[in-house]
Amino acid sequence: MGGESLWLHAFRIAPGPRRRTPHLRAQYKGDEAYLYSGKIDLSKAVNPVVEFYYYYVKGSGNRLSLEVSTDGYRFDEALAVDFAAESGDNGWRKATLSLADKLPADYVRLGFRAVSDDGLVSTHIDRIVLRDVLDYNLE
Repeated sequence: MGGESLWLHAFRIAPGPRRRTPHLRAQYKGDEAYLYSGKIDLSKAVNPVVEFYYYYVKGSGNRLSLEVSTDGYRFDEALAVDFAAESGDNGWRKATLSLADKLPADYVRLGFRAVSDDGLVSTHIDRIVLRDVLDYNLE
């Protein structure tokens, strides 16, 4: 899986009287922030898997979803994280999603969508990796 790295971001601000400043952070209740990848080559992949980390904040009602597109335009939700349904201490958590069901697509695009429950907690993601997990991987 090769290619150049390219991420695009967008935002949608919930209706209401406030300053309309572009930012990746979903700042107010109902705000949404998006992060999209460019095309990622899957033509030689056998078992592609996306891994990423998100920062969980106890008591947050934020939502984070990973959406996948095989045509470059229509994105379907493939994984959802509802912070309100999780428990435990604040900290980084790993999420994993197999893309094997997207084969034999030549490429995919990934989209992250964060929806804010309030303006006090940002949604953070880090270390986004798409790799081919093979039977002989050593970990």
